[in-house]
Amino acid sequence: MSKLLAWIGRIGATLAAPRRALADADRPEAAGRAGSDLAWLMLLVFVAGHARELVLSGWLGVAEGAMVGARALAGVVSRAITLDLAFLVVAAAALWVAAGRRRSLGRDFDLACVAVVPLVLVKAIATLLVQLVDIQGDGPASILVGVLGFGAAVVLL
Repeated sequence: MSKLLAWIGRIGATLAAPRRALADADRPEAAGRAGSDLAWLMLLVFVAGHARELVLSGWLGVAEGAMVGARALAGVVSRAITLDLAFLVVAAAALWVAAGRRRSLGRDFDLACVAVVPLVLVKAIATLLVQLVDIQGDGPASILVGVLGFGAAVVLL
């Protein structure tokens, strides 16, 4: 239970005290933890936000064959997280280039992971609102969510 609370605290610190979260991720004893935190957050958000598609993929796998289910699952995963992961890679590369003498790919990747947390959370909240209100997620609202999420991540970077 204490590990879960520590994880929630680190995720919350990214929103409440981003400088502290970045400083914590930059410490040598915390190497890799920000990446793990982001991976767990993305998994949690993915499962919560795409439960219907996951169930449908499983049903297709049983009804039509494992390959059909696997293709459906791969499509859901790629639509859900590809852009976030691409942003993470670009952000880590940009931090690495800009770091100068303090350049360390692992540390820069951890810092980029902290910066991506608001993007993932904004998308999660938007997905929840879209599902609660049962509106179509495309159009101006989708653009606004993207601007808010990516804007928060860029500010942290």
